[in-house]
Amino acid sequence: MKTFMFVLVSAVALLFTSALARPTEENHNLKEIIDLAERYNKSLQRDSFVENVLGLAEAGCNNKFLCKVHDILEKHDNFTKRRNQEKIVRNLKYYIDGTKDNCTELLKNEPAPVRWTTVPDLLECLVKCVRMINYERVTKSNA
Repeated sequence: MKTFMFVLVSAVALLFTSALARPTEENHNLKEIIDLAERYNKSLQRDSFVENVLGLAEAGCNNKFLCKVHDILEKHDNFTKRRNQEKIVRNLKYYIDGTKDNCTELLKNEPAPVRWTTVPDLLECLVKCVRMINYERVTKSNA
């Protein structure tokens, strides 16, 4: 009888902890951005340069950062001509539109670029920020 109770309590505890560990509200657009950016980064040459947005990322990975990355990638010639890369730009737009923020307003006082980086480095920064945003969304929804 004691063994049965121990097994029963263990099973309930295991089910309960696995339910807590599972994310509940991961944004589909953000998840797809991560997948596409990581896949694209593996195939990309490091000879294409874009504006460095590390300062915006370090300021909190907010919508201003996402708007700036969207703006950079949308204007990048090689980026929007490929299907998967175009999906990254589209998913960024869908996510930003869902937040009701106005990118033009957010970026109107943004200074001219001073530093440059490669597209893969920009995408790595984007992936880190998107993961952080998704983590914060999941954490808030579980609270």
